[in-house]
Amino acid sequence: MYTMPFFMKELFNCLDRADIRIPLKPSSKEPIVNNWPEYKEMRIIEELLKLGLNYGLRTGKRIGNYYFCVLDFDKKGNYPKFPFISYVKTYQGRHVYLKVKELPPKCFLYYQGEKVGELQSKG
Repeated sequence: MYTMPFFMKELFNCLDRADIRIPLKPSSKEPIVNNWPEYKEMRIIEELLKLGLNYGLRTGKRIGNYYFCVLDFDKKGNYPKFPFISYVKTYQGRHVYLKVKELPPKCFLYYQGEKVGELQSKG
């Protein structure tokens, strides 16, 4: 039986917050609300999924003394691999969730000269 490490439980518990989650249109990354940067979603993730909605996670938000960021890899590739407990597989690649002490600027990620994704740090 797999037991999720404490730091991952803590992170996932922190992500189901009204100021971080954003409802998205079904099968889309487009928010269903116009003012999404300021919007607070009061329904929990489980409720959004029951309604057939996707949800997004707003990066750059404080979680305790850290900021929530995501390494968003757009495609599968030979870039450095992360331990299986530190990422979520997506349709095209993977998301690696991070808690960092200082909020870095948003930037593209390259591996061996090829763009493979982005660091999502604000918004």
